[in-house]
Amino acid sequence: MARITHIRNHDGELVPFRRARIVRAILAAVRQAGSSEEWVAEALTDTVVYFLDQRHAESKEPPSAFDLDDVIETVLTAQPDLARVARAFMDSRRQRAQIRELEESIRQTHGPEVSQPARGLETWNRARIAAALVRENGLPPREANEIAEAVERRVQASSCLVSPRA
Repeated sequence: MARITHIRNHDGELVPFRRARIVRAILAAVRQAGSSEEWVAEALTDTVVYFLDQRHAESKEPPSAFDLDDVIETVLTAQPDLARVARAFMDSRRQRAQIRELEESIRQTHGPEVSQPARGLETWNRARIAAALVRENGLPPREANEIAEAVERRVQASSCLVSPRA
């Protein structure tokens, strides 16, 4: 059983520690690497949790999501037969960092935000379009942001959008 009870998210929020999230992250890398060895995700998660506990046993501060990603990366790279899985995880980690940077840069600008299902068009977050373009199509963040800005201008021009938030 993990002694860690909370993790500090990338945005600084303190969230409950969830072992299942580690399993999902490793499983995603296994699948991305084209491996059928999905059982590895469950087995390696125990190792990740053990090393995370060891690293933070004396700390009064909970580990950060960066710490957790570092431990996952270390565990994966320590297994020579999992080199493709480790590369897939590192690529995903790099992509998530790019998306966070993109979202942060857009969050600082004013304008509409892409709608969230429960709230309709009154909130629109351009970063969601850009992040989806990076994540789903592998576009560079700068190009994704330019496309998202063009979409935003087009939606605003069509006047089907409720007035943007300031």
